[in-house]
Amino acid sequence: NVRTWRAKIMCEFQMDGKSELIRNLFDIQAIKFGQYTLKSGLQSPIYVDLRVIIAHPRLLETLSKMLWAAVSQGFPYKTVCGVPYTAIPLATCISVQEGLPMLLKRKEAKTYGTKKMVEGDIKQGDECLVVEDVVTTGESVLETVRSLRAEGLTVNSAVVVLDRNQGAGVNLAREGITLHRVLVLDEVLSCLVSSKCVHEDMADRVREFIASHNMAVSPPSQSVPALILPSSFLPHPLLRELCSIVGQKRTNLAFSADVTTSSRLLELVDSVGPHVCLVKTHVDIMEDFSQDTAMKLKALAVKHQFLVMEDRCVSSLLQEVCRHWTHGSASVPEPMPSPGPRVGPPCDCPRHCRSRDNRGTEGGSPCRDRMRGCRGDEHEGNAGHWWLH
Repeated sequence: NVRTWRAKIMCEFQMDGKSELIRNLFDIQAIKFGQYTLKSGLQSPIYVDLRVIIAHPRLLETLSKMLWAAVSQGFPYKTVCGVPYTAIPLATCISVQEGLPMLLKRKEAKTYGTKKMVEGDIKQGDECLVVEDVVTTGESVLETVRSLRAEGLTVNSAVVVLDRNQGAGVNLAREGITLHRVLVLDEVLSCLVSSKCVHEDMADRVREFIASHNMAVSPPSQSVPALILPSSFLPHPLLRELCSIVGQKRTNLAFSADVTTSSRLLELVDSVGPHVCLVKTHVDIMEDFSQDTAMKLKALAVKHQFLVMEDRCVSSLLQEVCRHWTHGSASVPEPMPSPGPRVGPPCDCPRHCRSRDNRGTEGGSPCRDRMRGCRGDEHEGNAGHWWLH
């Protein structure tokens, strides 16, 4: 019938367009064959480098149109964002061609100015399309998605020029992301073989490599037993809560977030949160920690179900450590109990505070009560732990 005939013609037209695209990418050496070391350290017989497309504006325009065609029947996108850096020109072309506002995600926050991770006109709840050049595991896409979601944007889709078929689709689906593709590696190989650009033996080598290096992340095993201990072993309520989280999430991983900016802290914690039972912070080394950061951190703890522990080390430090305890936004206002472990060499903070050159307080230490509250005993302690839950 007419509908079937039209569908067949459209399919053939799309395949012809893809075949021409594949041959063009091969001609400009965006697709290479040989022996290449990947970022993971693996030796790969194929390497895809789409950075070269910026030197070919017509091809860049064609590729951006094909990316948009792959997703334009889906969500009513309000914004578009390219994964830094190769996909940014592609996202820019889509933005111009479709009149769609663009967002720019940085690889790292600036240490000056606004210190933003995402630049642009951000409107809470807007649906954002993520654009990428090549995906293997999908981790780069996920990093961008997490940053956008942290800004309040809705992200449900990503579109990519080439999917290497090594697990990205599965990994992204677990995070609620639908992956749309212009090309998949197997059809690239078939096209290049049929065009006599690549020998069949090389194509087979690539297929074998892809099949033996699937990087889809396996879901947690359901056979791992939950951690169940008698309440007599867990006298502190926080320890009971921690063990409950370990049992429910089936993970005993803890993450130490030793970063200096709030944006980096929140980005990392949102990324690792689903996989850990505890996040340890050092807010006294952060440049811009605030109550707003604390509330966002607490919201992530609730979202991903983990505890937050603030760590203060007072081992073998001089008078400056007292200022950490008594001054600034991260000061400790009153003694708090610590269920955490004691680590590091012994320290006599009161002795440091009343040092022989009289730089400390006369006859005592402003830190003594706080340290005793931290330690929960009269012995010289080493580390202070505060819990947010």
